[in-house]
Formats: sequence, C-alpha cells, structure tokens
Amino acid sequence: FNATIRKITTAGTVSTLAGVAGEEGFVDGAAATAKFNQPYGIAVDAAGTVFVADTYNRAVRRIAGGTVTTLNGTNSRFYYPQGIATDTAGNLYVADGDNQGIARGVFIASPASGGAIASVIVATGATANFTLGTAVAQTTYQWQASVDAGATWTSLNNGGNYAGATSVTLTVSGTTLAMSGTRYRAILTNAAGTGISGTATLTISATGTGVGPTGTARLINVSVRTFVDTGANNLTVGFGISGAGTKQLLIRGVGPTLANFGVTGVLSTPTLALYSSASVLMNANTGWGGGAALVTAFASVGAFALPGTSVDTALYQSLAAGTTYSTIISGANNTTGVALAEVYDADAGTPATRLTNVSARAFSGTGANVLAAGFVIGGNGTDTLLIRGIGPALTQFGVAGAIATPQITLYNGAGQQIGTNAAWGGGAVLTDAFSRVGAFTLAAGSADSALLVTLPPGSYSVQLSGTNGTTGVGLIEVYEMR
Repeated sequence: FNATIRKITTAGTVSTLAGVAGEEGFVDGAAATAKFNQPYGIAVDAAGTVFVADTYNRAVRRIAGGTVTTLNGTNSRFYYPQGIATDTAGNLYVADGDNQGIARGVFIASPASGGAIASVIVATGATANFTLGTAVAQTTYQWQASVDAGATWTSLNNGGNYAGATSVTLTVSGTTLAMSGTRYRAILTNAAGTGISGTATLTISATGTGVGPTGTARLINVSVRTFVDTGANNLTVGFGISGAGTKQLLIRGVGPTLANFGVTGVLSTPTLALYSSASVLMNANTGWGGGAALVTAFASVGAFALPGTSVDTALYQSLAAGTTYSTIISGANNTTGVALAEVYDADAGTPATRLTNVSARAFSGTGANVLAAGFVIGGNGTDTLLIRGIGPALTQFGVAGAIATPQITLYNGAGQQIGTNAAWGGGAVLTDAFSRVGAFTLAAGSADSALLVTLPPGSYSVQLSGTNGTTGVGLIEVYEMR
C-alpha cells in the first residue's frame, strides 16, 4: 500500500499531494511528511480543500495550504470511515463503515492568529478601547497585557482599570502615564483550538494645565546630544536658575567617551565655554584632567565616569541664582562630530534655588542626527513643563538655515512616546504659558511646535525633527511652570 493522496492534472501529470509512499502511519503536519493508513475516500470543497476518509486510522483528514490536520473532535469519532462528500453549504458527509452510519458535520477551523488590533493614544485619565471587531460565535476571548514589551503576558480580569476582559472588546479606563507603553492582545479559543491576536500598544499623551510643581519635584538634569558643526552650528545650551543665593552645577561636554557607548563620528576634541547672560565668558575647559573633585562630583549626580586621560570637558561651578547662562560646545581647530552636553543640579536635598528653564540650539539632521534633549525630574509629586521646538521663529533673531517644519516628540524613560506636536496652533492655554515663563511669543499660525505636560519624577527625552525629513537649525526649550 502506498498510503498517499495522489493528484492527476488534466494534462495527465501525476504528483503526490500528501503522504509518504509505502509508509503507513498517523502523522499530521507538512504534506510531504504526513502519513495515512489505507485512505479510501476523498472529497474536495469549493475552496480546493481536500478531505480524506483515512480508513484504518479511523479519522477524517484535511489537506490545505500544504498541511495535513485531523478533524476528529471530542464529539466526532469514526470506525473505519470509507466514503466522504461535501455539499455547497460546506457540510461534510462521512460513510462511517463499521459504525454503519452516515455522519454529517461542519468543519470548524481554529481561530486565526495575528488578527489586527489598533493601537490607541489617549490623554491621561481618558478611556481606551481595544477590539477585534465583531464577536465570532462559539469563540471565547481572554485579553492579556504585557508591561515588558511582550516578553511576558498576564491574563486580565474585570475590575479596576479593565472591563470586557473576556469579550471581543477590552475597555481600559482611568489611564495614567505609568500605563503608557502597555501592550494588549487576545487569546481566542473554540472547539478546534486556540489563536493569538496581534498586539496593540496603549500610549498616554501627557497634558498639562499650567499648574506648577507639586511636592518636591524639580528639574535636576538636562542633556543634549547632537552633531556639532562649526560657527553658528556649534551646540549651545542655555539655562536659567531661580531663587536666591547660588546653585552648584556640574556641566560637561562629552565627545570621545561617547564611542564607548557605540556612538560613531564623535567630536574628537570638544571645548566647553560658559557665558553669563551678558555673553561674558566666565569659564572654559578643554580636557577635564581627571581631578578628584570632578570624579566625586560625577558620582554624586549619577553621571557616567570619564577616563582620566580623555579630552572630554567638565566644569564644577557655583552660579548665582536669578539669571540665565549659556554653555557652548565646539570642536578645537574647527573639528566636528557628535557630542553630548550635560547640565546637572549638584546641590544636595531640596535647595531653594532650582533650574527653571533649559534650551538647546543646534543643527537637527535625520535619523540618529536629529536634535535630542534629555531631562530628569527628581523628588516626588509632579512637575508641569512647557516644551517647545522652534524653527521658523528663529529667523527673527538672525539665525540662518532654521528648520522649516519642526516636530517635537516626547518619550518617557522606557522609550515610549507620550506626546508630540507639529505646529502649535495658537491656543490660549499655550499662549498664556509662554507669557508666564517669559518665553518669546510665537505667531499663531507658525509651524513652530509646543507641548504643555505634567509629569511624575523620572527621565524623559524630547526629539526635534523635521517633518518629511527636512533638516536645519532648531531650538528645544524646556520651561518649568511656576
């Protein structure tokens, strides 16, 4: 016995559709390796699916898409089935020989895996719905969530933030920023088996009302990484200090050590210069020198270590509050490359003085060379920030080559997007926020961008890129609302 299913084309060509010639057995799977035991009957439906009465295996087999499966279920047992047929409604009829009967049934496929679910972006506190569409009869649903990018999944129950955990639509209410980035999927089960849907992501868009910080929340660090060019395209970072007295800051300009983190094309010989609000040079550094005081300062603020012999730059500076400053990173002898500027609040505890605004101006390219700024909120409570991405408005200050259509995108420490804007729109809330923090005005119809967000303590980053791949000089500003 060949124990195979053969196909003969109208041209007379014979081929094996499924089974291994001369090898009887009972094996599902790829058609070329599946096994049958004296198949007697065969039928083909309108879709080209082949059904086989596999007599000595006492089974009905299905061949579709190059795969053989067995249809026998809990309520369908056969005893030497010999004949099989289909009708136009998709029913199967089996001549069940030694049971002396005709069995009738409908083929039920396992739920398909990979069904699409749309990701959802909502504001903090809003409700999000994830759905697979219309419920399928005789199919059960179990929604699951993952907070580690899909590495592990937990089945959900109704209650708390969730409703519809076992229905075709999952409702997530009372959303918080901590839920941003959570992934969802559904497990579908019927009598034939189980399928797993595709995944969808919940993104919480941070919003703010202009209220100032609560608790002890405050800006404690800002960093900017970008390509440092020459002249007007050096990396310039500005910052303001509020309160009375002085604030201790650690300021760094890192180039060569970035290579240790896989960054290519680094600025080989950075120079760091600190200026007052009157553009008076206050201090400068080329090669930080490996001094013990700076090593201690790096450790106290949690900054990564720098080799003592590196030509990266650093200043540990006490500055008067109530004014603004700027630091410029450039390349010695007009060298260019990628550099990182960092400004750390080095005061211990909860000092009366605080960083209230930081800004970074540089060329924003594409891909890894977009202008990106990171910042850290310390303490407890929340901090409300005005974040702006400026391009067209820079031309009024004589800046050439400004990026024409800037877009800002805000990410949390897990890399999950929590806010974005392109063209700020001229709204009253943002206009009032500009005025309250002393930011220069923007034309209502300008393509400059802005976000007002309230954030818990943690690390964040904001990217300024050009829509449709445009490039140019851009300015990122982060203001603390007071």
